[in-house]
Parts: sequence; structure tokens; C-alpha cells
Amino acid sequence: MKNINYNSEVRKAISDRYVYYSRIKKEKMNEKMEIDDKLKHPDKYSYEDYCNFQKISQNLSTEIKELEIKILTLDEAREICLDVADSMEDK
Repeated sequence: MKNINYNSEVRKAISDRYVYYSRIKKEKMNEKMEIDDKLKHPDKYSYEDYCNFQKISQNLSTEIKELEIKILTLDEAREICLDVADSMEDK
């Protein structure tokens, strides 16, 4: 019984982290879309602001890629947990 409870808690913790990173990724993507919209209208901003927007956009792209890697890793970990839990139930 402890093993099943432990497996459930591990899956829940992974799922919670997956949801958290997915939410953060969505927020970062929305922020990047706003910045990229500003970059489409360079005449509205000073050169310095425009350069800052470019840096922010690049940083957001990097953060989004990192979050995608974390999400993929958590998804794989969840699958491993499910496979192990299933194999334990068969025994």
C-alpha cells in the first residue's frame, strides 16, 4: 500500500510541476508576442527602446526553450513513473 501511495505522490508532484512550467511558458510566450509586436513598429520607439525590446525578445526565446525542455523532461519522467507503477501492480 505504501508503494502505491508513494507512486501516486510522485506522479502528482511531477504533474504539478508540469502544470506550473506550462503556465509560466504560456505567460512568457504572451509577453514575447507583446514585445515582438512592438518590434514590428520601430518608428514608434526610440532606438534605445527598440534595442532593449530585441534583447528582451531574445531572452524570452531562451527562457521559453528552457521551459520546453523542462516540460518534455517532466513528461518523460511521468511516463516512466506510470510504466514502473504498472509493472509493480503486475507483480
